[in-house]
Amino acid sequence: MPTYPNFGSRPGGGISYTAASASWQHGQNLSIGLLRMEGGTFSTPHYHNDEQFIYLLRGNIRVAISGEVHNAAPGDLVHFPPGALHEIAVSGEEAAEFLLSRGPARENPNDDVFTPDGESARSLLRGKS
Repeated sequence: MPTYPNFGSRPGGGISYTAASASWQHGQNLSIGLLRMEGGTFSTPHYHNDEQFIYLLRGNIRVAISGEVHNAAPGDLVHFPPGALHEIAVSGEEAAEFLLSRGPARENPNDDVFTPDGESARSLLRGKS
C-alpha cells in the first residue's frame, strides 16, 4: 500500500472557483485534496456532477448547500450531493484546512466545475462569514 509522506506540504494546483490552496493525490477512482483557505476567504457558488465530502481539520467554516446555510467546525464532515449548488466561507481570521474527496479521480480539480449565472450565482455567504 503506497503512502504519501508530507502530503500537505506539497503545494498543488490552484482551483479557479476558490481562494484555496491545495495538495492533491489521485487514485484509480477517487481524488483527495488537502485544502487550505485563509481567514475571511470564500469560494463562489458552484456545483459538480460528482459527490463530494469535506472533513474539516482546522478552523471554522460556513457552507451553503442547495440554499441552506450550515456551520462546520473541526471534526465535522460535510456532504455535497451531486449537482448541489454550494459554496464555502471561512469564519473569522483563522485559516481553515480540510480534506476534500472527489470521485471519479481527475488530474485537474477544475474539471466538472460549473458556476451558474444570474440569481443562482448570488452568494449566500459573502460578507457574512
